[in-house]
Amino acid sequence: MKNLFTSDQYSVLLPYKLSYQNQVLARNPKNIIVSVQPKLTFFIVLSYKTKRKYLLFVISVKLNDDGVDVKELEKIVQEKRFQSKSKTFWAMYYTIPTYHNPTGILFSEAVCQELANLARQYDFLILCDDVYNILNYTSSKPTKRLFAYDNGPGNIISNGSFAKLIGPGVRVGWLEVPARLKPILENSGILNSGGCFNNYTSGILASLFELKLAQEHIAIVKRAYKERMLAACEILEKNLPVSCKWIKPSGGYFIWISLPTNTDAGKLLQTCLQDEKIFFIIGSRFAYKPMVANNCLRLSISFHKKDKLVDGVTRFCAVVKRFLEEPKK
Repeated sequence: MKNLFTSDQYSVLLPYKLSYQNQVLARNPKNIIVSVQPKLTFFIVLSYKTKRKYLLFVISVKLNDDGVDVKELEKIVQEKRFQSKSKTFWAMYYTIPTYHNPTGILFSEAVCQELANLARQYDFLILCDDVYNILNYTSSKPTKRLFAYDNGPGNIISNGSFAKLIGPGVRVGWLEVPARLKPILENSGILNSGGCFNNYTSGILASLFELKLAQEHIAIVKRAYKERMLAACEILEKNLPVSCKWIKPSGGYFIWISLPTNTDAGKLLQTCLQDEKIFFIIGSRFAYKPMVANNCLRLSISFHKKDKLVDGVTRFCAVVKRFLEEPKK
């Protein structure tokens, strides 16, 4: 068996993150990485490095409204588990537990605790993208991360990013890792050869925080995003056909909508673009398997100002209503 990578059913996996984690944490060709994908399932990836690239083999795992289906994940882990002789972990699970992209789901405390226990019990690593947890619209405090449930020897890594808080062009983030993984990261070729991930921009950000300018900016951004999310959800609650299913996010950027079964979100997108010049991302873009989430779509509240967003979501709901009422050819 080659490397195993598990992820949510719908997910956004950035190549640089996958490459870095594979190089640093799973270079042994027998290691397994586990990760999570969005609304419908998570997926497991069998990964091994050839001379030129990593090859990935993906298996879907279910994602519920309160997070990953832990029982299904445990079943897969039990089936795929093996003993790694040269690495700390035999597998890695990738997920976005707070305001998940693309579904907006917030993993419940129960799911988070079960995940932490599962990783400890079966000796696998959990890699979290915690890039949205500060964007909590129900409290002034950041949402509790999965990392906080890691009370054992250390099985969870938290990835943070300033791109979601300062600006999308700020390609600087941070890692919070268990003490036992620090030497692995410190001795990686990326750090030893490169010196740092982004020296210049890191210095600028450090100055912004010292001057309290970054904190002020983040507070402004959070207020703006909260207003946009609440406004968009209010319109959806009033105007979206009841046959469409969605969960109101309590933070983050995204709203995940499931159209009636067998409805083609791609055709709806074409209609929205043609009639109203409205764009969204169809659900199948986030799914590994073909024909999965074809009736789903993701809306984002982060780009447009409130007035333009309100207008766009209102017109979107009108198009959806017309589209669903039209006889299907």
